[in-house]
Amino acid sequence: MPKIPQHLFQLGTTPSYRRRVDLLSHWHLDLPLLCGILLLAASGFVLLYSADGGHTIRLERQMTHFGLACGVLIWFAQISPASWQRWGISVYIFSLILLVAVLFLGETGKGAQRWLNIGGFRFQPAESAKLAVPLMIATLLARHPLPP
Repeated sequence: MPKIPQHLFQLGTTPSYRRRVDLLSHWHLDLPLLCGILLLAASGFVLLYSADGGHTIRLERQMTHFGLACGVLIWFAQISPASWQRWGISVYIFSLILLVAVLFLGETGKGAQRWLNIGGFRFQPAESAKLAVPLMIATLLARHPLPP
């Protein structure tokens, strides 16, 4: 008969720190990185509030965007590293296609031709390349490690 660990019978004895770490690991989040992100965001909110003369319209908009970005962060953290590795090359090639499309289909904005307008949605493909290049490098290094 298997032995049952005694800590399962002790209700409420798990320290809150352990529960917090278990929750973060369940959501695949790194505590020091998360604290750094929150600290940077908080300092940015304070600076924005003081620079805007105490008005809260821009601050509220920035906090809304930060909340949405945190949701996207948690959603992307649920994707397994194997999936990121599997899609790394495809994302990189798609990003390159978008960058080449800017040369032929791009719109000029603020003096530079760097925007794509697809279905009323306007974006800069260079922003997707900023994510695709590190993903591609990580994929290549995972498949072909550097010699020692």
